[in-house]
Amino acid sequence: MLKYLYTKWILNTKNLVIVVLLVFVKKIIVDKVYNVYAMTAEPFCIFEPLIMIMNSGLIVLLLSLFFIFMMSEYPVSDSSLYYQLIRSGRKKWFYAQIYFAIVAIITYLVIVFGYTILATQSICFLADGWSLNISDYSYEMGLISYVPIELFNQMPPVKAFIWSLVLFLTYLYFLLGMQMIGFAYGKKSVVDCIQMILLFAGIASLFIRNELTWLFPVSHSILFIHFTKYYKAALFSPYLSFVLLFGFGTLLYVMSYIRMKKTNVDDLKGN
Repeated sequence: MLKYLYTKWILNTKNLVIVVLLVFVKKIIVDKVYNVYAMTAEPFCIFEPLIMIMNSGLIVLLLSLFFIFMMSEYPVSDSSLYYQLIRSGRKKWFYAQIYFAIVAIITYLVIVFGYTILATQSICFLADGWSLNISDYSYEMGLISYVPIELFNQMPPVKAFIWSLVLFLTYLYFLLGMQMIGFAYGKKSVVDCIQMILLFAGIASLFIRNELTWLFPVSHSILFIHFTKYYKAALFSPYLSFVLLFGFGTLLYVMSYIRMKKTNVDDLKGN
C-alpha cells in the first residue's frame, strides 16, 4: 500500500512545480550566500544556508504553500479506494496514509536541502561553528534577517539546524493532519481555506511578535522567534512548540480515524 501511494505521488506531473520552488531558493538563499562570499572571501558553515531556509519567513511561506499544493490530493483516495479498503481494511489503509505522509515530508525536504547543499558546498566548510560571515559580518552583509541574532546568540549551528528541522517537520505533519480530518469529515475545501488563513496570518504576525503570534501553527515552526537577543532567554520553549505541533497533529489523525470508522465507504469516495 505504501509503495503504491508513494509511487503515485512521486510520478504526479504536478510535482514538477518544485522546480519553481528551487528557483526561489536559489534567488533568495543561494545567490545571497554567493554574493556575501564574493565580498568577504569567507566560507560559510554548511548548515547555515539550511538554517536560513527554515528561519526566513518568506521561504517558510513558500515551502508551506508548495507543500500544500503538492499534497493537495492527500489522503490519496482515487477510484480504487473502495478496492483498497476491501483488500487491506480501513486500519491498514489509514496507517499507510500516515506512513506515506512521513515519507513524503522527508522526500520534500531532502530535495530542497539536497539542492541547497549541492549549490553551496563549494564555498562551505563542515564544522559546528558559525562562520565569520555570521559572527562578524552579519549586519554589514545583511545576513541578520537570514540568521537573526536571536538564533546566533543561543546555540551552535548544528543544534540550530536540528531544532529548525524538527520543528518544521512536525509543522508539515500537522498540516497533513488537517487535510486528513478535512477528508474524514468531507470538508477538504473548508480545511484548505483554514490552512491558508492560518498560514498567511501567522506569517504576518511575525512582524508584530506578540502573544497572538503563538496562536498560529507556522509560528511554532520557526526557531529564531522562540528566543530574545539575550543568551538563553526564551520567549517560548521550542520543546513546547514541538509537543503542541506533534500533539495536535496526532490528535487530528486520531479524530480522523474515529470518524472514518463510522463513515460509509461511498461517502469517503465522494470526499
